[in-house]
Amino acid sequence: MIDIAKKTGTWTATENAEKIIISKDLQMLFNKNKKAFKNFHAFTPSAKKIILAWIYSAKRPETRMERIRKTVELASRNVKAH
Repeated sequence: MIDIAKKTGTWTATENAEKIIISKDLQMLFNKNKKAFKNFHAFTPSAKKIILAWIYSAKRPETRMERIRKTVELASRNVKAH
């Protein structure tokens, strides 16, 4: 299972969320919506970790993009996704 997790990227996904590392695809949408990024940046560290873990845990690219879009849309209204 560890080898599979390392191959699929899920092994480091929790590390990235724990370190509050914003992925390139999420940052691209935040760059288009400065208000969403400002609000997301103001969320508590624990809220950001939960949101990022939710995004990183998506198994399909379509699901991941849907979660990213939802995160940005909700953050623009100062609402925490998931």
